Amino acid sequence: MANPFDRIAARMDSVTQSRFGKPVTLNGVPHVVVEAHFLPELQAVSGDGISLVVFTVGYRPRRNDPVEFNGKTPTS
Repeated sequence: MANPFDRIAARMDSVTQSRFGKPVTLNGVPHVVVEAHFLPELQAVSGDGISLVVFTVGYRPRRNDPVEFNGKTPTS
């Protein structure tokens, strides 16, 4: 049986995914992700950067994975 911390973390992940999750296609397979924004004031980037937090168990990202998000294929 999972400890209390693991149970509450799983519940928080479930709520985050259901309320903020958006569909994305990674390697031709559908997944649910949540957007995370990097503000230019806090990072060494020009403009607003977006990272996708993947909630699919077992997904392991690899360099150059094909991504389709919001009907677009973003470039790196």
